[in-house]
Amino acid sequence: MMAEREKMMADMKAADQRLTDLVTRMNSASGAEKTTATAAVVTEIVAQNRAMHAGMMKMQQGMMPHMMEHMQEGTTSMAACPMMKQMGGMKP
Repeated sequence: MMAEREKMMADMKAADQRLTDLVTRMNSASGAEKTTATAAVVTEIVAQNRAMHAGMMKMQQGMMPHMMEHMQEGTTSMAACPMMKQMGGMKP
């Protein structure tokens, strides 16, 4: 799970850098080049938004079976879960 988190953080950093580069190019452009650069910024924002939503759905789909296991085992099971402790935990 930590490897997934590290990959997600690296991906977010790379996405932020791509957007920063595109915005810099847009801000320094003029005329027709500015329109093209603005379109590139908007396209990147939409792509990042879609990727974020897909990642959230994937995470939610992975968490549901895990949470269902805890619900079947009782609330103390969830409080003892290492993932829950890492996220700030639940009070038993």
